[in-house]
Amino acid sequence: MPNAVQAGESEYQAVAITEQNIPFFYSSGLLKPINAIDADYALDENIISYGDAGRWDWDWGVNGPMGELLGVPINGNIQLYYYRRDLFDDAGI
Repeated sequence: MPNAVQAGESEYQAVAITEQNIPFFYSSGLLKPINAIDADYALDENIISYGDAGRWDWDWGVNGPMGELLGVPINGNIQLYYYRRDLFDDAGI
């Protein structure tokens, strides 16, 4: 997955990022923090955090409760989806 998202093009249209790739994706600068997109966004209090898997502490380089929100933990082993915006734009999505 890291190679696919860094390449100029890829056969993947969407990618599920799982726990083994979290450190790479969160620390790489490839992702924009959710609050940089929507400053008022907050996770619903009923969403299980899976050990703060959706947050990244830039100072420590680990997941943690004080970290910035980069993913929404919707599944215990899938923290975010990467998608090719150009294909979604072309499809009008």
